[in-house]
Amino acid sequence: MKRLSRYAVILGLVSLLIFACAAPSKPAPSPVPETPLAERPAARGPELSGQQQVIERAKQEGKVVIWSNTFEGAEQFKREFGARYPFLEFTKWDAPTGRDMVARLAEEAKIGKLSADVVATSVTDFPELLRLGLIKEYAWPNTKGWPYQPNNGFYRVTTAGLRIPIYNTQLVAAAEVPRSWDDLKNTRWRGKSQISRSGPDAPLIFAYMWREGDKLNWEKAEAFWREVVKNNRPSVGRGFQIPTELLAAGESSILLLGSTLTTLSLMSRGAPLGIAPVERAMAPPFALAIVKDGPHPNAATLLADYLTSSEGLLLYANANLMNVIDPAVDKKSRAGGLLGSLGIQWEPPPTEIYTEENVKRSSDLWLAIVEGR
Repeated sequence: MKRLSRYAVILGLVSLLIFACAAPSKPAPSPVPETPLAERPAARGPELSGQQQVIERAKQEGKVVIWSNTFEGAEQFKREFGARYPFLEFTKWDAPTGRDMVARLAEEAKIGKLSADVVATSVTDFPELLRLGLIKEYAWPNTKGWPYQPNNGFYRVTTAGLRIPIYNTQLVAAAEVPRSWDDLKNTRWRGKSQISRSGPDAPLIFAYMWREGDKLNWEKAEAFWREVVKNNRPSVGRGFQIPTELLAAGESSILLLGSTLTTLSLMSRGAPLGIAPVERAMAPPFALAIVKDGPHPNAATLLADYLTSSEGLLLYANANLMNVIDPAVDKKSRAGGLLGSLGIQWEPPPTEIYTEENVKRSSDLWLAIVEGR
């Protein structure tokens, strides 16, 4: 009996061993092929903003060029702009006149090799710049709410310089200083006055100042200046710099229609000049634009934005002793402070009147008036 039990145990163990060997084994997991390094997605950094992308591209350009005939004192501006964008070389070209600047830009465009990125000049030059397709549209984000702007995105009016009588403080007694435009008709200025062929938009800005409703009063503007010239027989010069220097030297007593840009510059160096506190003055505007297909488009954007910022605009205006279109900035400017102390009210004519037809009519008429034709 004991032997039978021993056989039963052995038989059971053998059966278990046979079942274990016959059972299917669990398959090992298949190895996952490793993705080659070249196919793995690269780690992505933070996305650059639109402004940061412009800056990065401007770093590759390395330079920005402005053409102007209204940007003479630029050292402080250049330092401050360079501190903000040290990777950009700031270069400017001072054209003799706005017409010279436009002509050179047009010639470069013909051969497809432009040198300028940004232009700053009188609004009188913009009809031709637009006609020739030399400037491009831009959003101008810093100029929201600025007055006296064109109804397009091609340029922005930034500054202005008054056209106003200038006199020699050593030769003109306080009681004789003109306090109205009609005072210029007085024959006391005969043989003591000057007038300039430059400023050809003079008839246009006075036609606007004396407008009747929405109509430019060309007749009044022409009649007024013809009477002034006839009564005083002024000597005729060119530009504003030389006539104003001659005035300061005592060669005449009054410059019948001068520019505050030139006058304030000489006054800051001690010249015996005064600005006649007439009741109202027109201030022909100056504007800024980005050149289409310029050599450094991203750097041009940075410069345009800086020139229309409160900081950059004030530096630009003070460098050239201009008034500023943005009233908040003009209150802080050197020109704005001085003219404000004299009680002179000024405004720039709207850009809409500076059509090619009006600019040509005004230019032809001004030459005829100053030359007595």
